[in-house]
Amino acid sequence: MATVPSKADILYQKQHIYDNRGPAIIASHVICFSLASIAVVLRFVSRKIAKVKYEADDWLIFGGLVLTLGVMICNLVGNTILFDVLNLLFALLIRFKLSNTG
Repeated sequence: MATVPSKADILYQKQHIYDNRGPAIIASHVICFSLASIAVVLRFVSRKIAKVKYEADDWLIFGGLVLTLGVMICNLVGNTILFDVLNLLFALLIRFKLSNTG
């Protein structure tokens, strides 16, 4: 069951209301996706150089990379646009709670 936050909890939340790990998340996404893209491109290049026919696993890994790009885009949007909206909503909620608790 939920409990009412203590004054120390509220003070901590107010002091850290604008903390944002978004830039670190975005940086990790960009680095990991770049490495994955390089690996997939090198895979296709090596198959072409070796004159090996592309198989289902090659196309599945490419499809996985495309799906990963979609997840990365969703996370980037969530960490930039939605963070600001949620931050505003939580700030308003805390002010509303504080004004009603006295």
